[in-house]
Parts: sequence; C-alpha cells; structure tokens
Amino acid sequence: MRRPLFLVAILLAAACRGDDRPAPAAPAAPAAPAAPAAPAAPAAAHGLWLTSYPDALALARTRGVPLVVDLWAPWCHTCLSMQRVVLTAERLAPVAARFVFVAVDTERAENAPVLERLAVTIWPTFYVVDPAGELVAGRWLGAASLEEFTRFLDDGERALLASRTAGLSADDPLRALVEGDRALAAKDLTAAAQRYRTALAGAPADWPRRADAEVALATALARAGQAGPCVDLALDALPRSIDSASTADLASWALDCAGDLPANDPRVRRVREAVRERVARLADTPAAPLSTDDRADAWRVAADATLALGDAALARAQSERRLAVIDDAQRGLPDDAAATYDWARVDTLLALGRGADALPMLAARARALPADYNPPRLAARVLLALARPDEARVHAERAITLTDGPMRARLHELLADIHTAAGRPALARAALTAALAAYHALPAGQRRAEREAALAARLARPEQK
Repeated sequence: MRRPLFLVAILLAAACRGDDRPAPAAPAAPAAPAAPAAPAAPAAAHGLWLTSYPDALALARTRGVPLVVDLWAPWCHTCLSMQRVVLTAERLAPVAARFVFVAVDTERAENAPVLERLAVTIWPTFYVVDPAGELVAGRWLGAASLEEFTRFLDDGERALLASRTAGLSADDPLRALVEGDRALAAKDLTAAAQRYRTALAGAPADWPRRADAEVALATALARAGQAGPCVDLALDALPRSIDSASTADLASWALDCAGDLPANDPRVRRVREAVRERVARLADTPAAPLSTDDRADAWRVAADATLALGDAALARAQSERRLAVIDDAQRGLPDDAAATYDWARVDTLLALGRGADALPMLAARARALPADYNPPRLAARVLLALARPDEARVHAERAITLTDGPMRARLHELLADIHTAAGRPALARAALTAALAAYHALPAGQRRAEREAALAARLARPEQK
C-alpha cells in the first residue's frame, strides 16, 4: 500500500492501481538506445481479442452484439495474468459468439480517446459497452475467475438488451449497479457511490454480483477521500465475504483507507485485524477460485495487514508463503510467460529483505526479452531500495529508451528519486522537469491531473530549487 507504515512492501504494492512501484534486476551492460517497442501481445494472441477499438466497435455494430473492452497495460501483472489464464479464446469459447472483444493497451497514444470515454484508474478495468451509443452496460475492476467474468458478461448483455426494450425493473439491483458503473466511468464518484449503495441495499444476501459491487463502492469511496465509510464497508462485508479475488481487492482498499484515518481511530486496528484474518484464510484455502496471481496478491494483502499490526515475524512467514506460490507458478515457464509473475517476485523479495536475490533473475529476463522495459524498470527499483543509485540510474535510463507514453513520465520520476538518493539535486530537478513535460505532452485521455499536481508541488519545494 501507499502508507509509510508498510515500509518496502508498500513501495511496490499498488502496481495495478496506476502507481509505478515495482523493483529489480541485474546489470547487463547498457545497450544503445532503442526505439520504443510494441508491448507484448495480450490475449489477442489467442485469436479472440482485437486490438483496435474503432475496428472492434464497428464490428460490434455490424453484428449487433455488445462490445467487451479490456483496459490493460504491459506493466500490470494482474492484466497479464488475466490474459494468460482467464481471457483465452479456449476458455471464453462458450460466450464468444455473443460479444466482440477488444484489448486496449492504455499506454499507447492512439488509445487515449477511448480513455476519455471509459475511465480507468484500476488495471485491468473491463467494460461491456452498447456499440450503438457507447453507453456503459457493465464495469469490472481487477481480477476475476472465469465464472465471475462470464457472469459479468451475462449481466452486461442483459443490461444492454433491457436498455433497448422496457429497461430493468426499478428494484433490480443490476439497474443500480450499471448506473453506478456509468457514473464511475464518467468520474462522478459521489453519484457512483450512491448507486452502488442502492444496489447493495436492494440485493439479496446471495446476489452473485455482491462482491464486485462492494469493490466498486470501496473504489469510489477511497477515490473520493471518504476513508471512514470505506473502512465501515469493509468491516461489514469482510466477515461474510465469499472466497474470491474481489475479497482481497476489498481488503486492499480497506488497508489504504485505514491509513487515511487518525491513528487513534479504533476502526484502524479492527479493520487491519479483519483483513489479516479473512485474507490469510482466503490465501490458504486451496479450493478458493484464485489464479496464481490472485493467491500471491492475497498473501501480500495479508502480510501488509499483519505488518501494520506490528507482527513482523508473521508478516515474514506470510511473505514466504507468497514466494512459494510464485516459485511454483514460474517453474518451467518460458521467459515471456514467467515474466507475468516478476513483479510479484520482486515485491516479495524486497519485503523479505532479499532484494539482491531478484537481480540475477532480472538480468536473465532482460537478455531474453531485450525490448521489454519491465526488467530494467524493476532492476532500477530494486537497486534504489538497496541504496545503489549509480547502478539504478543505468537501468532507469535503459528503461526510458524502451518506452513512451505514461510509463516514460513515471520512469523520469523514478530517475529523479535515484538522483535524489545519490545527492544530485540538479539532476533530480532536471528529471522531474522531464517527467512533468512528458505528462503534459500526453493526449488528454492519458493525462493524470493528480500526478502532474504532485510533480509541480515537488518541483516547488526549496530542496528542488
């Protein structure tokens, strides 16, 4: 999470929320700058997912079926896991004829117009869209099992068909859920939270969409700065939550929100204890419908809560469990598939105080995947955490040559952190200036006002003058 209380584990935890926080890799001599390469192909490689939103939208209109949109990024481990494990043509074959599918790389400039219509602050975010008017019929945040994803598609299709006829009944919780999704897509957090509350209040206890609706509500509350209601939601929902990735996602938001409350608020300890108990039990349940990435993430959330409660020994044991899950997943995989779990491995090794152990693996990955910016990016993070800024600089600069778009701006921010750690304030300021310029140069859909404001504030500090 983003709270200082969580130390190194926090430095990396929120990768798929748009925060660039990962780490590792070992040196190979810096290569000559290369032109940014196209990212690895997503699930489109399986023959089901298109990669051009305009083409997919036109095809959906021609066929008269809903459009399913996967907003993903090459740095997002959950995105890559979903594409490799859940979103394959083979697994989605039973529903493939009812939809058109498109995977939209949010780092690419040509996709920025899509992001102006379909907001993304959590990676991956999935939408079901009516192609006739591009009206949102459903939204899903983060990971899902195949059963959950196909239920999401079914509900999106039902909402779309209803909107073309008599509409959903006023007491159908799906109606309020879709209205909340539309509000969140339009970045109206207050309206979204209100509609999600309505959906949850009107739904039966066993409503299949309850878990992801609670995650959506927690997201809206956290983004709106409503930490207290966010924690209250988790305290109410976690004890009765089902075994799913959504439970870990809700718990993760709860920890973030707890960090925004006063330390003496009794809910802070209560929610951390609830998270530790519930998510550790989820992670330790073999039958739980979790992918490897989901299970590793659940152990991370449990360890974060445990560390926040002051039990470093148990947090370490939970991180060791996470590492074992990742070890099992990566064993025998080719580099492009094994790289799906590199972020989680780096994050875990840093949490265990073993960051240096990640460097040989990342060096090998950089040799095998020379056009991928993730190995040098992670290497720079690890080396910075190990107080080796001169080596970190080599990797950060290498990663910058391999990318453009929002990631390039974030990498300039990383380079500024490296120069600051090395005691080079003039170079740190130059890197921050380059980062801000890179953000300003992005198309409207890719810009992040909060990051630009934070950079401008950092540049205004006396130590940056």
